[in-house]
Amino acid sequence: MRILISSILVALILGPFVVEQLVGPTKDLVIKEGGIIETLSAIGYFLCLAVLLIKGGFSLLIHKWYFHVVLLLLGFRELDFDKRFTMMGILKSRFYLSPEVPLYQKMIGVSVIVLVLIILYKITKNHLHTLFSGLKSRELLPLCVSIAIFLIVISKSIDGLPRKMASFGVSISDRASSFAGSIEEIFEFGIPVFFLIALWAYFGQNDRHKHINLN
Repeated sequence: MRILISSILVALILGPFVVEQLVGPTKDLVIKEGGIIETLSAIGYFLCLAVLLIKGGFSLLIHKWYFHVVLLLLGFRELDFDKRFTMMGILKSRFYLSPEVPLYQKMIGVSVIVLVLIILYKITKNHLHTLFSGLKSRELLPLCVSIAIFLIVISKSIDGLPRKMASFGVSISDRASSFAGSIEEIFEFGIPVFFLIALWAYFGQNDRHKHINLN
């Protein structure tokens, strides 16, 4: 399994270089919004959710509902639900400051953000210590979760890189911007992949013990 993880990481690192060799419609089909990579990422999250529902059952849904919801939100985010039904993305500050955005849309946006904050609080409160303990013990599940979190941080950091750099008075070339976009999409695809491996490790362990640990 360690070899598999290493191979996936190498593939994620090399992936953007391969994508950048594509040109025209082929590259757009693979990497642009609504393209193959983004669609596969969304499918990956929904597959993770299906595994949770099927293997975890009703008990896990009741006790650890926030895992199910966060996977659902991440899948919807890949499908651009955060901006598909509103005037602009609900994760942008100007969405809440603009007088052009209807009040009901702002209320929906606030509700989603509050839900995300609740989820982050519950995950941090209930599982952060276990995550660090598992990393010290070199366990597979916390390792995969940590890699997924790292990929989330990196992909979000370079999302809209030209705009972010422009705010510091720095401009980047079109080629660098394109490469950053490829990294973002490939790394985002890796997130559900590592979540799936983490779920495999979790349920594989609990299948051997014939129970599901809800602590």
